[in-house]
Amino acid sequence: MKNRSNHNQWLYKGVEILIFTISTIGFTAQNPIKMVQRSIAEPNGIKPPMGWSSDWAIECNAPRDETIYGQADRIDKNGLKTAGYTTIIFDCGWERGYNSDGSPQTEKASFPNGIGNFVGWIKPKGFNFGVGTWGGPQLCSRPFGGGPEAGLDIPWDLEAYVKSLADQGVVYLMHRPCDMPSTEFLQNPDTATKLDERYINMQNALLNTRVSMFYATGQWGASALAQQKLANSWRVSDEQLPIWDSFVRSLNGVVAFAHYARPGAFNDLGFLRLARTDDGELNFVEKRTMFTFWAATKSPLIFSDKVQDVDKDTVEMIKNPNAIKVNQDELGKSVTLRRRYPNEKDIWSGPLKDGGTVVFVVNWAQGDQRTTIKLDDLGFSAARVEDLWVGQDLGIKEKSSVLEFSKRFEIDIAHRGSLLLKLTETKEAPRKEFTRFTIDQAEVVAPAEIKMVGDQKVARYIGPEGKGSVVWKDIPGGGTDEVTIALDYIHAALPENNEDTGNLSFKRVLITVNDDANLQFQVHLPRTGMTWSDIYNGFLASIKLPNKSNTVRISGLDQWAPEFVALSIVKTPATPAT
Repeated sequence: MKNRSNHNQWLYKGVEILIFTISTIGFTAQNPIKMVQRSIAEPNGIKPPMGWSSDWAIECNAPRDETIYGQADRIDKNGLKTAGYTTIIFDCGWERGYNSDGSPQTEKASFPNGIGNFVGWIKPKGFNFGVGTWGGPQLCSRPFGGGPEAGLDIPWDLEAYVKSLADQGVVYLMHRPCDMPSTEFLQNPDTATKLDERYINMQNALLNTRVSMFYATGQWGASALAQQKLANSWRVSDEQLPIWDSFVRSLNGVVAFAHYARPGAFNDLGFLRLARTDDGELNFVEKRTMFTFWAATKSPLIFSDKVQDVDKDTVEMIKNPNAIKVNQDELGKSVTLRRRYPNEKDIWSGPLKDGGTVVFVVNWAQGDQRTTIKLDDLGFSAARVEDLWVGQDLGIKEKSSVLEFSKRFEIDIAHRGSLLLKLTETKEAPRKEFTRFTIDQAEVVAPAEIKMVGDQKVARYIGPEGKGSVVWKDIPGGGTDEVTIALDYIHAALPENNEDTGNLSFKRVLITVNDDANLQFQVHLPRTGMTWSDIYNGFLASIKLPNKSNTVRISGLDQWAPEFVALSIVKTPATPAT
């Protein structure tokens, strides 16, 4: 960000309960397939917050409460409040110290008559109120310096601090003691522990005071304390910028964590960026793709631009009732990545409370495309399909046919566009079974080498241009059709910051069959977690295995490849669903 004195984000209203104690797990030593089983509360109605933040819109130089009120008034008048955007967040620049009773001392320009008085302004209009805090000194260096709160110590009485906020009507708290983390900071156990301790201490203060407040945090570090995380939302990537690369990085950053979303515990992809800024601007199609993905992953729908700078078409777009209904679905489950077709499309899907399935598709091609979606990729052999953006029933589709979207449909996939579909009346497809080949069964070609992750052997240092590879021989095949494979791998090369355009949180690899240049297949592998111990099991791709016995070689493509654990090949025929 540019010309920012203090960049934090922190606030919101949790509806009816205390720091909504849904148990979540940290981002260390996990994979999304073999999830740690835990007992959690029944769905309690806590949904992703929707609203507006002052963070990017007004920045942090002691903004005035009347300015924030003016933005809320615009949200009321343009219909966004009626659509559900009811949380107004005073993000930063409002805090200057602590009073003798432990309550926060506010900037006079920000709250000349106190926080409670401001809440008294906006609550009758139907808005909730939240604030952001570092809760003490920043742990991470930041190029933009800091506002009045930059030199503050940790509140000497955290319980008095959060109780004071709650008593004045604050119902959403965004806490980011490291709001611009580096890879080294998040992955180093010592610095990660310092960060996670700050989260845990604030979390405990909220629990001990039993205040009704939604607790939102920044990214957690790779420490053992992350296993104690009880936050209601948490950042999974760097701050969103209004450029396409930033969206791609956020999408790949949530792949490994999407499975953890549940009522009262959500992955936060960052603020929606909807207007032209010094950093750039997304076109309308790109903005709709971003908004659709945020909705489908159950990310908070909080935008941070001056309301008057958001064009009318975009305002109407983010009011879409079907997309909002998906985001606010009571089941609280995110879509997860089902299939990735490199340079073509992603297919994501997830369950809904009514038994339906929501599907998100994004176009990675270099232009508009007529695409084909196989129901089998979604785990079904038949389904009734509805286009949620236009509310059009596309009818029953059988496995033998495919869903074909052409330009006669308004929602068809434009360049960088997306689809939002709902499947009902589904019939489960036969389950795929795989034969697994581990690194023990492979030749690891130098400079690639083997390391141990727990009791598993992993191949690392797999380079591009033939500089290291992993080769499996005697892989069964035969036939001309593509065959589904599954890859177990590790990729934890985090972007250094939100302007790291060289790292979009995925790596390209090349699979070569039988060392034949005509049998080469790209695979684009997303991030697997926070550390180089987080294994993603079962990433699906397709290759051809024309011979009865084949050689499969994996190497980097223009970059170092992830670390590999295993290759699996689908068995045929698939096992019928029961």
